[in-house]
Amino acid sequence: MPTEKKLTGYPSIDKPWLKYHSDSHIYRVDTTDTIYNNFKKIALIKPNHLAFIDFKTGLKVTYDELLKSVDNFAAGLAAMGITSKNKVGVLGFNSSIDPVALLGANKVGATTVFVNPDGSSSDISENISYVDILILENIFAEMEPSINKNNIPVVIYGYYPYLPSPNCIDYDCFILRGQQQNVSAFVSKSDNDALVIFSSGSTGKAKPILHTNHTVNSAVQKMLCSDFPINEDNILIKAIPSHIGLGVITTMLVSLMAGTTFVQLKGLPDPAIGLAEETLGLISHFEEWSIRNDIEMKSGLILFAAPYFAKHILSKIDEVKNMGMLKGILLGGAKMQKEELDMMDKAFGEKGLNIPVCNGYGQNEMGGAVALNTVHYNKNGSAGYPVCGTTIRIVDQQTYKEVPYNTVGQILEQSDSKFLCYLGMEEKTDASKIILPDGTEWYDSTDLGYMDEDGFLYITGRTTRVIIKTDHKVSLDVVESKLKGIVEVSDAAVVPFRNENDDEEMIAFVVLKNKQITLSLDDLKDGKYNLTVFEVPDRLIIKNKLPHMNNGKVDYQTLEKEMELL
Repeated sequence: MPTEKKLTGYPSIDKPWLKYHSDSHIYRVDTTDTIYNNFKKIALIKPNHLAFIDFKTGLKVTYDELLKSVDNFAAGLAAMGITSKNKVGVLGFNSSIDPVALLGANKVGATTVFVNPDGSSSDISENISYVDILILENIFAEMEPSINKNNIPVVIYGYYPYLPSPNCIDYDCFILRGQQQNVSAFVSKSDNDALVIFSSGSTGKAKPILHTNHTVNSAVQKMLCSDFPINEDNILIKAIPSHIGLGVITTMLVSLMAGTTFVQLKGLPDPAIGLAEETLGLISHFEEWSIRNDIEMKSGLILFAAPYFAKHILSKIDEVKNMGMLKGILLGGAKMQKEELDMMDKAFGEKGLNIPVCNGYGQNEMGGAVALNTVHYNKNGSAGYPVCGTTIRIVDQQTYKEVPYNTVGQILEQSDSKFLCYLGMEEKTDASKIILPDGTEWYDSTDLGYMDEDGFLYITGRTTRVIIKTDHKVSLDVVESKLKGIVEVSDAAVVPFRNENDDEEMIAFVVLKNKQITLSLDDLKDGKYNLTVFEVPDRLIIKNKLPHMNNGKVDYQTLEKEMELL
């Protein structure tokens, strides 16, 4: 255990988490340079090493091949008149065009916008309204006429039998246009715009989050400074799509800037189930897959994913013979209960896993990780300790004064990976900042929690998920947690709802462990479930399963819309 030092009683002053950080970590990323140049340095050092491999097709791309594809893509953009003043939209799903488009656009100084494919046509149309060219994977090609309201140029990637509209060109034609171009890498400052990803939208409209070269590179560096064994001897599993920070930054760019390999999963036609199922298939048949694709067996796997991936593996643990090839598991995007993690450690350990299942915490606004449980320093039930370059301060919600250890308060964050702004949303950008009495600026996570003397963070709820019942503030997260603690309940979600009298109600959606079990509002009122009179839901709805988004979070908006239809 690292050396202890005398504590003052306040986490942001003591920074007890620093004892887990090591000066021996290699800082591979130049945060003052562009994303493209950082990648190119690695590609020139190890041109023949695999950059990525497609899980199903076995397509293998080396760093040299990827660099050439990136340079050709940049030339194609230049031929279309795309410069540092433009934005390049990408609408796909874990496609091999993702790294090519991001790095190619970065080379010419353009900003890449990864569009969330989960929304409706109108949502997608709105999200591409400010891009100047759209790279469209063939599986979404038929949507082009309905989403391309501004008639921008569209490049169709992958085979498609016809061009959906006159705005479209084939990818091969796009590359041919660039063959006469001699494109030098854009001389960019570290604070130039680089990447737009979207907030999850689980509790409201998804917001476009703008990152710079510096913030993206800083977020990558944080992961490379963790004690996860991200190196050329291991392979990262890219299970999370690129429109989510965990997919594009924490997995794809971390892998490419570490000089390692990622294996790309697709999970279609139903990604919510398919991605988890492919992850299970890779782990269950890793030896056969490695032999079939000529992968050296010294390689191990690292999984960065949403919690439902691990839960899916746990539900089918009998199909898994050995988990010893896993050298790191990090789950993020949704809170994990200590009991769940303990159960996974036990079940997976019996299958040969010799490292803990780690839970992490962060936001797309911070480029990914803010706190991590890691291979060597881990406390089940916590969100981990702050990553390098990050400071956490927990304050009283009313006074903004810092609270002592083990005291619940509002979680504020400072990080060199903090986003620049929400595009076109100045008020929401300003609302995300908190200026404390000492003049320092902090990002408001909107989460509640506390930190222990070891520097481990614990999340207890959200400041934004509160309703007022007869003058009492009730946390929906607390109620949700108590419902999940009922032995008969396997899952639960609580949403607010305004009834016809404009009164705010609390609606609980509950999944029971089997069909023979019953649960009613009267059961919740009798006191044995530790719910106060204010915490008893106004309505209880039993469901077979809850809706989840691709990042594993409960889709609260879908549940709220369901209430409107009842």
